[in-house]
Amino acid sequence: MKILKPIAMLFIMLLFISCTGDSDNNEPDPVNVDDTNLSAIEAEILQLVNNHRRSQGSGTLEHNDIAYEAALEHTNYMISQGRISHDNFSQRADELYQRIPFQTIAENVAFRYPTAEAIVEAWLNSSGHRQNIEGNFTHTAICARKDSNGDYYFTQLFYRL
Repeated sequence: MKILKPIAMLFIMLLFISCTGDSDNNEPDPVNVDDTNLSAIEAEILQLVNNHRRSQGSGTLEHNDIAYEAALEHTNYMISQGRISHDNFSQRADELYQRIPFQTIAENVAFRYPTAEAIVEAWLNSSGHRQNIEGNFTHTAICARKDSNGDYYFTQLFYRL
């Protein structure tokens, strides 16, 4: 039993270190979270958001690949525009609703935050973004992509089935 504890701690440390580092290329290294391929920063954002929700007595959010497609498309759009926006949110929501008939939906966007901790902290310090993070939602999709300058753009969708 005494040997298993140090081995388990080593495994946890290696897992944590391998999942938190950024890569130098435009796309972060993917990691598998509950059968969902998220980049390291996306997985860390999900973990930080869910940790915050737990601390508030709320249920955790489940990541959804279908909603991720919409978040990715919007993130790429913002990169192409060189600015953050909620442009075409109604259209994005309508198209997503055709595939996932949700009850309610919301969106957080941001850019130029270098880490998962920085973006989640910024969102939590903004009342509207915080309201979405703490809202009565069941699912999420988080997309983080870098532009040609190496700056991250983020889209997080929240919805309730």
